[in-house]
Amino acid sequence: MNRSNDSIEHIVAAAILPVIGGAAFIIQPGFVQGLVSEKGFTEQQAGLLASAEVAGFAVSTTLLAVLATRLPWRPVLYVALLLCGAAHAGSGLVAEFEWFAILRFLAGLGAGAVLSIGWATLGATSKPDRNFGVNLVLTLTFAAIVLYYIPQIFQTIGFAGLLGLLSAMAIGGVGLVPLMPARAPDVNPGAPQAPRAGPTKRLGAQIAVAFYFIGIGGVWAYLALIGLAKGLSQEEVASGLAIAQIGGLVGAILPVVAGNRFGRWVFLALAAVTSAAPLVVFANYSIDGQVYALCASALNFGFNLAQVYILSLLAGLGDRTRDVTVGTAVQWVATAVAPALASTMIVDGEYDTVLWGAIAAFALFLVCATPAAWGDAPRRSSGPLVEH
Repeated sequence: MNRSNDSIEHIVAAAILPVIGGAAFIIQPGFVQGLVSEKGFTEQQAGLLASAEVAGFAVSTTLLAVLATRLPWRPVLYVALLLCGAAHAGSGLVAEFEWFAILRFLAGLGAGAVLSIGWATLGATSKPDRNFGVNLVLTLTFAAIVLYYIPQIFQTIGFAGLLGLLSAMAIGGVGLVPLMPARAPDVNPGAPQAPRAGPTKRLGAQIAVAFYFIGIGGVWAYLALIGLAKGLSQEEVASGLAIAQIGGLVGAILPVVAGNRFGRWVFLALAAVTSAAPLVVFANYSIDGQVYALCASALNFGFNLAQVYILSLLAGLGDRTRDVTVGTAVQWVATAVAPALASTMIVDGEYDTVLWGAIAAFALFLVCATPAAWGDAPRRSSGPLVEH
């Protein structure tokens, strides 16, 4: 491992930049709520706008996966951050759906590049688990604070003010660019890889990725509106979403503690169950603020747990670079499609079809992931899940 990869300046900047790049997606439930309550878009339009932004993520993360080693990173970061900042600011000035969608796509395009380069920098360090953990704590802390105060933000500075804050974050991130590596860091080419899996397992794993993120992407985008549709107040929804970040943190820490001691299938099954169970509650029962917070926490726990073990599963297929790169592209494409797909399932302000569709997607995720995950040999040591 190149020691320059562990530069404290690189690590600090790379831990913060993905928070800036992913800011709008991190708070997507509150953001989508604001599209409806503050901007006056319909629920269906809000889902399409969420998809437009994540489509930008999908395009830039896919391009960066292919071109990252050929591009100078600092100029890319300057352009991406300024594009993101300008698109956020511009979104606050337009009311037409078409222009808003274009600007959200451009915001996602810039944000995805920032996110990819930040994660790639952390992944090349000698202690990626610790450094990703720092990034995760910053991310979940940011989400908890903003989602908790989202009603007050809308009441005081409005949706345009929220977009202005996101723009200021992106422009402020320019100051971190000189601390980042000039180019893609060198990684250890001699790291061991697992025996190459067969085509059926590899295809099944990629289809599993698509199913999971289609399910979670649709629910995550509409999670605040689902709470409001169940009769909760904006304050109860905001508190529940803020508390849910604790569940997300536990879901992300568990893989660091447990590693692969019990095999990946156990944890993928746990992620599928904890992602689906809250949706069964939402679809079948009346809820109060406490139940909503508990269900949102379980959902976010499953979301973060699945993210880590899906990456681990892909890395264990034997062609780490190709499988993880393809899987990342599949993830963002599925996440981009999900809100638009969910928007077609909303009937008279009711989300039951969205919820049951996501539950089915989580079940299919586990079915498709099982051939690749079932044969994992549990490890007794708790080393890193993914070799970087």
